[in-house]
Amino acid sequence: MYKKLTNCKYCNLSFDDLNASERANHSRWCDLNPKKQDYVNSLRTRSYTISDENRIKRNKKISEAHNRGAYSHVDFSSIFKGRKHSDETKEKIRSAALKSKHRRLKKNTILYNGILLDSTWELVLAKRLEELSINWIRPEPIPWTDKQGRIHNYFPDFYLFEHDLFIDPKNKHAANVQKDKIKILLSSYKNIIFLYSLEECKNFSLPMSAIH
Repeated sequence: MYKKLTNCKYCNLSFDDLNASERANHSRWCDLNPKKQDYVNSLRTRSYTISDENRIKRNKKISEAHNRGAYSHVDFSSIFKGRKHSDETKEKIRSAALKSKHRRLKKNTILYNGILLDSTWELVLAKRLEELSINWIRPEPIPWTDKQGRIHNYFPDFYLFEHDLFIDPKNKHAANVQKDKIKILLSSYKNIIFLYSLEECKNFSLPMSAIH
């Protein structure tokens, strides 16, 4: 008779909040599982033949399970590395990205008044701007140059065209990851405002310098 596992047999993680599939996946990828490397090698081989559609579905399921704690204490840093591009290929990809004027929207978007938003923070800010009768658009990308002298495209979330003001909500994690980029942008453009909390989005008001 099948016995339902209540803890990981390798690291003893509690399975109370996980479904059957998540229990099995955690045990498979647990860092203390002696067969983990076999699974890693198998996945790397299959990653070259899996379709883009199936890869997206797989990664989405893994992300959702990870958020529910299915992969606690599991280090994925050495698993999903994928192919490495040459410097020449990286430069071609970067050049192509610079020519693109399209926003790279996230998978989970929110449709609001016919415009796709990337997050609930953006939705809150959009509603706040509407409350204040402030018109805005999704702007064209603007260039910025990193410390190595390479040019990139920056896609602000909101452009208040009547006030020549860019607004960009950034959660704490994104702000930390992009701190060098943000510092350069703020020094290069005096009309960019970053909002670092949901409360700032809810209570946004125009700075005095933008009121004219």
